[in-house]
Amino acid sequence: EKYVKASRENSFVVGVHSDTYGHIVGGVESLDESNKFFIPVGMIGRVKTKIIGSISIGDEVVLSSIPGVGRKFNPDIDRERDIIGFVVETNLSEEIKLVNMKI
Repeated sequence: EKYVKASRENSFVVGVHSDTYGHIVGGVESLDESNKFFIPVGMIGRVKTKIIGSISIGDEVVLSSIPGVGRKFNPDIDRERDIIGFVVETNLSEEIKLVNMKI
């Protein structure tokens, strides 16, 4: 199996790699979360998500061109079916940051 970070070029999303997760994917023998062979994945509910650009409560999130980073949905260039969740907090920084998102 191979796990890759989702991006606009590779848009198959199973969940969000996050430190606030409900499931660990993959692995070898140990459930030790520090084990590099496990990938913590949030699949439902609220998760901390990497977002680039200004974003406000209720904004929908789609994949950015940066692997593993989301951005605000833009109806002029994005499709509604590409929405992976919506944010539940406001963060006006234009940089990449962690934001609470509901999947």
